[in-house]
Amino acid sequence: MNMFEEARALYGTIKMCALTQGQIAKRLGVSQSYVANKLRLLNFSPRMQEKITECGLCERQARALLRIRDERLMERAICEMAKKDMTVAESEALVDAFLEKTEIRVPKHSDLDHALASCLSLLRLYTNVSEHRVTEEENEIVLTVRMGR
Repeated sequence: MNMFEEARALYGTIKMCALTQGQIAKRLGVSQSYVANKLRLLNFSPRMQEKITECGLCERQARALLRIRDERLMERAICEMAKKDMTVAESEALVDAFLEKTEIRVPKHSDLDHALASCLSLLRLYTNVSEHRVTEEENEIVLTVRMGR
């Protein structure tokens, strides 16, 4: 049984028996935080659950990924963790790096200011943007965003 199947089984038992996390933890002889951490895994979409399982990531690596809200970014992190066979500490550092510096590349066009403002507005809506920088490179504009903690 993989970590996601365990989480689904725990969730099903809690619902079916009308138990709290503390009650099921006591019956299983585990801590309440163990149960809570298992249940947090259900926040992944089925697609991400499958990807994490396929790549052989451990539960602590998976929980580190929960901090990433964007599935494309999360998928990049999963692939990098698996490809480089990262430890939990390395995986957590990778997630920190992904969250601290996110680049959005926007093609040049006549409505560039509007496009950049829209990107920043969306980022501010879903994340905690602490600062941003716009730079020009050959055929593109690079918007670099630093996420606050």
